[in-house]
Amino acid sequence: MTDESEPKPAKRSRTMSIAIGLAAVALILVLIVAAFVGWQWYAGNASLEGLLADLKSQGLPTSAAELNKFYVIPDEAEDTTYLWVAAIDGVTNANVSRKGQDLPFIGQGETPVPSPGDEWAELEACRALVDDLEAELQTVYEAAESEGYVRYPVNFSAGTAVTLTHAQSARDVARLLLLDAHVAAHDGEYARVLKDLQAIFALSDTLQREPILLSQLVRIAIHGIGCDALQDLMPYCQWSDADLASLQSAIESADFKSGIIDGLNGERAISLTEIGRMPIGPFGPTNKRAALEFFASTQEVLIEPWYDALNQEGDLNEEFMIRGQGQLSRLRFVAVLMLMPAVEQAMIAGARATAEQRCAIAAIAVRRYWLQHEEWPASLEEIDAVLFGSGFDSAAGLVDPFDGQALRLKADELAMIIYSIGGDREDDGGNCAEVYGSLPTDVGFVLKLTD
Repeated sequence: MTDESEPKPAKRSRTMSIAIGLAAVALILVLIVAAFVGWQWYAGNASLEGLLADLKSQGLPTSAAELNKFYVIPDEAEDTTYLWVAAIDGVTNANVSRKGQDLPFIGQGETPVPSPGDEWAELEACRALVDDLEAELQTVYEAAESEGYVRYPVNFSAGTAVTLTHAQSARDVARLLLLDAHVAAHDGEYARVLKDLQAIFALSDTLQREPILLSQLVRIAIHGIGCDALQDLMPYCQWSDADLASLQSAIESADFKSGIIDGLNGERAISLTEIGRMPIGPFGPTNKRAALEFFASTQEVLIEPWYDALNQEGDLNEEFMIRGQGQLSRLRFVAVLMLMPAVEQAMIAGARATAEQRCAIAAIAVRRYWLQHEEWPASLEEIDAVLFGSGFDSAAGLVDPFDGQALRLKADELAMIIYSIGGDREDDGGNCAEVYGSLPTDVGFVLKLTD
């Protein structure tokens, strides 16, 4: 009789062999992964030290803590921080938002407000508020007339949790100045309007060197408040040529590109600190190295004119997206992939602000031309170079940052529209007005033609 149990030892042996084989394969895979991860750490760390040393040799910060030491007032410069801190704190402590909660600009009041000369139902209430805040406004004017450097008290060692108290509160000051400018325009106090607008642009300039992109975006927003106010009020203000030239100078002083470069210096330092806190283990050094490469490339493209810089930044983002495809590759580039959208939006905002700035300067030149000739120019090329201010030798210098071409001009019997094609890179015929909540597709300045 045959014993059916005899093959069982052979079956167990084969099963054991398979198990041992699978375990060996698993062990080999683990070793391969471990070797890959170890290589990632070694390769990233080996080149990272050299890159960090190079930044330090240039005096640039490599951590959030170092950023505090980097962002200081130059030794030879006058420190006017105390004036601006007092001005901003004064407006903040006055609870302007609460007092004016039902008024335009600083509260929920209706905007746009009526033009000077038209009935404005809220004028008395607005006038009462700005009269009540006269002391705070005088403090702002004093700060705006000072010439020096500002370093707001910010502790950057907190990293992404940094509190930008004065940068954020500066917007409330700009809104108060905007309200006062409209009240003054309705009251025929044109010198006061001029002072308000100059103070808005001076306030924007206090954030020029703040090394973080959020502060640069606040700066751009404040500058935009000033340009919008100029568009609304210049046709009604009886300013002299010297007054208009002073406004051109105030508007022109903003260099949004250099501000973004300064902001990237700070973002890089903070990013290096935050990457060190991310739970990505041995991929930390490779992420830091990738971040350094990304920031260096972005700052390099910002040397180019805006049009080329925006195109090259798009190519750079696409390159990093490709390099970050796949699970393991994504671990190596996770920090850069998180940074790219914010940096791209900051660059677009900078280009848009530059377009708005140049259109405002050109619009003032048109107004100055009218003061000289008592007629409006048929084109920007007709305007004498001196009327564009000290920063531009002709209309040709006021190029559209989105395509590198001259700013466009569209005119009829009511207005002249000086415009850029905007971020969509399409000429929409000077569509610069917000309609039913939709953003305009072009960026420009609508100058009402008045005598």
